[in-house]
Amino acid sequence: NPGPPELFRQRRSQIIRGIAPEYNIVSYNGRARGHKVDLMRGLYQRGITKNNLISCYSVMGPESSEVTQELSLPWRTSDIRDAQEPMHRNAPGSELTSEEAWHTHYHYYYSPESQRELLNSAVCLTTETWGHDVPLAQGRFHHVSEKTYRPMVSVMPFVSWSQNHTLARLHAQGYETFDHIWSEHYDTLADTDQKTSEVLDICEHIASLSLSDIATVLHDTLPECEHNYWNYHNRWHSGQHARHLHEILNAWQPS
Repeated sequence: NPGPPELFRQRRSQIIRGIAPEYNIVSYNGRARGHKVDLMRGLYQRGITKNNLISCYSVMGPESSEVTQELSLPWRTSDIRDAQEPMHRNAPGSELTSEEAWHTHYHYYYSPESQRELLNSAVCLTTETWGHDVPLAQGRFHHVSEKTYRPMVSVMPFVSWSQNHTLARLHAQGYETFDHIWSEHYDTLADTDQKTSEVLDICEHIASLSLSDIATVLHDTLPECEHNYWNYHNRWHSGQHARHLHEILNAWQPS
Protein backbone atom coordinates (compact mmCIF):
# COMPACT_ATOMS: atom_id res chain seq x y z
CA ASN A 1 0.00 0.00 0.00
CA PRO A 2 1.12 3.65 -0.34
CA GLY A 3 3.95 4.79 1.89
CA PRO A 4 3.29 6.56 5.19
CA PRO A 5 2.67 10.31 4.67
CA GLU A 6 5.05 11.15 7.51
CA LEU A 7 7.88 9.29 5.74
CA PHE A 8 7.13 11.31 2.59
CA ARG A 9 7.24 14.59 4.55
CA GLN A 10 10.46 13.74 6.36
CA ARG A 11 12.20 12.58 3.19
CA ARG A 12 11.14 15.63 1.20
CA SER A 13 12.19 17.99 4.01
CA GLN A 14 15.61 16.34 4.20
CA ILE A 15 16.20 16.81 0.49
CA ILE A 16 14.96 20.39 0.30
CA ARG A 17 17.20 21.37 3.23
CA GLY A 18 20.18 19.70 1.54
CA ILE A 19 20.73 17.16 4.30
CA ALA A 20 22.55 14.11 2.95
CA PRO A 21 21.66 10.75 4.53
CA GLU A 22 24.27 8.80 6.44
CA TYR A 23 24.43 5.98 3.86
CA ASN A 24 24.63 6.28 0.09
CA ILE A 25 23.01 2.90 -0.71
CA VAL A 26 20.44 0.64 0.90
CA SER A 27 19.65 -2.82 -0.50
CA TYR A 28 17.47 -5.57 0.97
CA ASN A 29 18.12 -8.94 -0.65
CA GLY A 30 16.57 -11.67 1.46
CA ARG A 31 17.45 -14.93 -0.25
CA ALA A 32 19.93 -14.43 -3.08
CA ARG A 33 18.60 -16.51 -5.96
CA GLY A 34 20.87 -17.46 -8.84
CA HIS A 35 20.80 -14.13 -10.66
CA LYS A 36 21.71 -12.23 -7.47
CA VAL A 37 24.76 -14.27 -6.49
CA ASP A 38 27.25 -12.45 -8.75
CA LEU A 39 25.78 -9.11 -7.72
CA MET A 40 26.22 -9.95 -4.04
CA ARG A 41 29.77 -11.15 -4.68
CA GLY A 42 30.57 -7.97 -6.60
CA LEU A 43 29.18 -5.71 -3.86
CA TYR A 44 31.32 -7.58 -1.38
CA GLN A 45 34.51 -7.65 -3.47
CA ARG A 46 34.29 -3.97 -4.42
CA GLY A 47 33.91 -2.95 -0.78
CA ILE A 48 30.43 -1.52 -1.32
CA THR A 49 29.08 -3.49 1.62
CA LYS A 50 31.41 -1.75 4.07
CA ASN A 51 29.78 1.66 4.43
CA ASN A 52 26.27 1.06 3.16
CA LEU A 53 23.13 -0.73 4.37
CA ILE A 54 22.97 -4.07 2.58
CA SER A 55 21.43 -7.31 3.79
CA CYS A 56 21.47 -10.85 2.40
CA TYR A 57 20.31 -13.83 4.43
CA SER A 58 21.22 -16.84 2.33
CA VAL A 59 22.04 -17.99 -1.17
CA MET A 60 19.84 -20.36 -3.16
CA GLY A 61 21.27 -22.69 -5.79
CA PRO A 62 23.86 -25.44 -6.25
CA GLU A 63 26.74 -23.24 -5.14
CA SER A 64 24.93 -21.96 -2.05
CA SER A 65 27.23 -23.42 0.60
CA GLU A 66 30.39 -22.19 -1.15
CA VAL A 67 29.05 -18.68 -1.69
CA THR A 68 27.63 -18.47 1.82
CA GLN A 69 31.04 -19.34 3.24
CA GLU A 70 32.89 -17.00 0.87
CA LEU A 71 30.72 -13.99 1.68
CA SER A 72 30.16 -14.91 5.33
CA LEU A 73 26.41 -14.99 4.75
CA PRO A 74 23.95 -14.40 6.23
CA TRP A 75 24.92 -10.82 7.06
CA ARG A 76 23.60 -7.37 7.64
CA THR A 77 26.12 -4.63 7.00
CA SER A 78 26.83 -1.66 9.26
CA ASP A 79 23.90 -1.18 11.62
CA ILE A 80 21.17 -2.41 9.28
CA ARG A 81 18.33 -4.22 11.05
CA ASP A 82 15.66 -4.36 8.29
CA ALA A 83 13.17 -5.77 10.79
CA GLN A 84 12.93 -9.28 9.38
CA GLU A 85 14.42 -12.43 10.84
CA PRO A 86 16.61 -14.67 8.61
CA MET A 87 14.55 -16.61 6.09
CA HIS A 88 13.68 -19.90 7.75
CA ARG A 89 10.00 -19.70 6.89
CA ASN A 90 10.22 -22.57 4.37
CA ALA A 91 12.56 -24.82 6.33
CA PRO A 92 11.04 -28.22 7.25
CA GLY A 93 9.61 -28.09 10.73
CA SER A 94 9.71 -24.30 11.00
CA GLU A 95 7.22 -23.15 8.36
CA LEU A 96 5.34 -19.97 9.18
CA THR A 97 1.58 -19.82 9.07
CA SER A 98 0.07 -17.46 6.50
CA GLU A 99 -0.73 -14.98 9.27
CA GLU A 100 2.84 -15.10 10.61
CA ALA A 101 4.29 -14.72 7.10
CA TRP A 102 2.15 -11.66 6.35
CA HIS A 103 3.01 -10.17 9.73
CA THR A 104 6.77 -10.49 9.16
CA HIS A 105 6.41 -9.20 5.60
CA TYR A 106 4.40 -6.15 6.70
CA HIS A 107 6.83 -5.48 9.55
CA TYR A 108 9.71 -5.78 7.07
CA TYR A 109 8.36 -2.89 5.02
CA TYR A 110 6.66 -0.63 7.54
CA SER A 111 8.49 -1.07 10.84
CA PRO A 112 10.14 1.95 12.49
CA GLU A 113 13.51 0.23 11.90
CA SER A 114 12.98 -0.05 8.16
CA GLN A 115 11.69 3.50 7.88
CA ARG A 116 14.75 4.80 9.73
CA GLU A 117 17.01 2.85 7.37
CA LEU A 118 15.29 4.32 4.33
CA LEU A 119 15.49 7.87 5.72
CA ASN A 120 19.18 7.29 6.48
CA SER A 121 19.92 6.18 2.89
CA ALA A 122 20.10 8.01 -0.41
CA VAL A 123 19.65 5.44 -3.21
CA CYS A 124 17.96 2.03 -3.20
CA LEU A 125 19.48 -0.91 -5.09
CA THR A 126 16.53 -3.19 -5.82
CA THR A 127 16.91 -6.84 -6.81
CA GLU A 128 13.70 -8.45 -8.00
CA THR A 129 12.70 -12.05 -7.31
CA TRP A 130 13.10 -13.03 -10.97
CA GLY A 131 16.00 -12.20 -13.24
CA HIS A 132 15.37 -11.90 -16.95
CA ASP A 133 16.92 -15.34 -17.45
CA VAL A 134 14.48 -17.20 -15.17
CA PRO A 135 12.60 -19.76 -17.33
CA LEU A 136 9.43 -19.53 -15.21
CA ALA A 137 8.92 -15.89 -16.15
CA GLN A 138 10.11 -15.91 -19.76
CA GLY A 139 7.32 -15.12 -22.20
CA ARG A 140 4.65 -15.42 -19.51
CA PHE A 141 4.64 -12.35 -17.31
CA HIS A 142 6.78 -9.43 -16.23
CA HIS A 143 7.16 -9.49 -12.48
CA VAL A 144 7.44 -6.11 -10.77
CA SER A 145 6.95 -6.48 -7.03
CA GLU A 146 7.07 -4.50 -3.80
CA LYS A 147 10.87 -4.65 -4.04
CA THR A 148 10.76 -2.12 -6.88
CA TYR A 149 7.81 -0.13 -5.60
CA ARG A 150 9.20 0.38 -2.09
CA PRO A 151 11.75 3.08 -3.05
CA MET A 152 8.94 4.83 -4.93
CA VAL A 153 6.70 5.05 -1.87
CA SER A 154 9.80 6.10 0.10
CA VAL A 155 10.59 8.99 -2.30
CA MET A 156 13.93 7.48 -3.33
CA PRO A 157 15.87 7.12 -6.57
CA PHE A 158 16.73 3.52 -7.39
CA VAL A 159 18.82 1.17 -9.51
CA SER A 160 17.00 -2.06 -10.43
CA TRP A 161 18.49 -5.49 -11.21
CA SER A 162 15.47 -7.38 -12.54
CA GLN A 163 13.97 -8.75 -15.72
CA ASN A 164 15.11 -6.89 -18.80
CA HIS A 165 13.03 -3.85 -19.77
CA THR A 166 11.63 -3.47 -16.27
CA LEU A 167 12.29 0.26 -16.48
CA ALA A 168 10.43 0.45 -19.79
CA ARG A 169 7.50 -1.34 -18.17
CA LEU A 170 7.56 1.16 -15.32
CA HIS A 171 7.57 4.00 -17.85
CA ALA A 172 4.48 2.48 -19.46
CA GLN A 173 2.80 2.64 -16.04
CA GLY A 174 3.58 6.34 -15.78
CA TYR A 175 6.68 6.13 -13.57
CA GLU A 176 9.89 8.05 -14.18
CA THR A 177 13.45 6.80 -13.73
CA PHE A 178 16.90 8.33 -13.52
CA ASP A 179 18.78 8.11 -16.81
CA HIS A 180 19.66 11.80 -16.46
CA ILE A 181 21.77 10.88 -13.41
CA TRP A 182 23.28 7.50 -14.36
CA SER A 183 23.10 5.24 -17.39
CA GLU A 184 20.14 2.86 -17.47
CA HIS A 185 21.60 0.91 -20.36
CA TYR A 186 21.86 -2.09 -18.00
CA ASP A 187 18.10 -2.64 -18.27
CA THR A 188 18.43 -3.78 -21.90
CA LEU A 189 21.42 -6.14 -21.63
CA ALA A 190 20.84 -9.82 -22.42
CA ASP A 191 24.19 -10.92 -21.00
CA THR A 192 23.81 -11.28 -17.22
CA ASP A 193 27.53 -10.79 -16.50
CA GLN A 194 27.60 -7.54 -18.45
CA LYS A 195 24.41 -6.38 -16.79
CA THR A 196 25.76 -7.15 -13.33
CA SER A 197 29.02 -5.36 -14.14
CA GLU A 198 27.20 -2.20 -15.26
CA VAL A 199 24.98 -2.18 -12.16
CA LEU A 200 28.04 -2.64 -9.95
CA ASP A 201 29.80 0.25 -11.72
CA ILE A 202 26.83 2.49 -10.94
CA CYS A 203 26.73 1.33 -7.32
CA GLU A 204 30.47 1.87 -6.93
CA HIS A 205 30.10 5.41 -8.27
CA ILE A 206 27.19 6.16 -5.93
CA ALA A 207 29.07 4.69 -2.96
CA SER A 208 32.05 6.98 -3.70
CA LEU A 209 30.06 10.23 -3.74
CA SER A 210 30.67 12.85 -1.06
CA LEU A 211 27.88 14.11 1.21
CA SER A 212 27.65 17.24 -0.93
CA ASP A 213 27.41 15.24 -4.16
CA ILE A 214 24.77 12.92 -2.70
CA ALA A 215 22.72 15.92 -1.57
CA THR A 216 22.90 17.22 -5.16
CA VAL A 217 21.81 13.85 -6.60
CA LEU A 218 18.81 13.78 -4.27
CA HIS A 219 17.90 17.37 -5.14
CA ASP A 220 18.16 16.62 -8.87
CA THR A 221 16.02 13.47 -8.62
CA LEU A 222 13.35 14.90 -6.30
CA PRO A 223 10.91 15.78 -9.14
CA GLU A 224 10.96 12.17 -10.40
CA CYS A 225 10.74 10.75 -6.87
CA GLU A 226 7.75 12.92 -5.97
CA HIS A 227 6.07 12.03 -9.25
CA ASN A 228 6.58 8.31 -8.60
CA TYR A 229 5.21 8.60 -5.07
CA TRP A 230 1.97 10.20 -6.26
CA ASN A 231 1.70 7.99 -9.34
CA TYR A 232 1.89 4.92 -7.10
CA HIS A 233 -0.67 6.47 -4.74
CA ASN A 234 -3.09 7.12 -7.62
CA ARG A 235 -2.58 3.70 -9.23
CA TRP A 236 -3.14 1.98 -5.90
CA HIS A 237 -6.38 3.79 -5.11
CA SER A 238 -7.71 3.38 -8.65
CA GLY A 239 -7.20 -0.40 -8.43
CA GLN A 240 -4.63 -0.58 -11.23
CA HIS A 241 -2.04 -2.31 -9.05
CA ALA A 242 -4.58 -4.87 -7.90
CA ARG A 243 -5.49 -5.66 -11.53
CA HIS A 244 -1.80 -6.01 -12.38
CA LEU A 245 -1.35 -8.46 -9.49
CA HIS A 246 -4.28 -10.56 -10.73
CA GLU A 247 -2.71 -10.68 -14.20
CA ILE A 248 0.53 -12.03 -12.71
CA LEU A 249 -1.29 -14.58 -10.55
CA ASN A 250 -3.31 -15.80 -13.53
CA ALA A 251 -0.12 -16.23 -15.58
CA TRP A 252 1.73 -17.87 -12.70
CA GLN A 253 0.49 -21.37 -13.40
CA PRO A 254 2.59 -24.44 -14.17
CA SER A 255 2.95 -25.01 -17.91
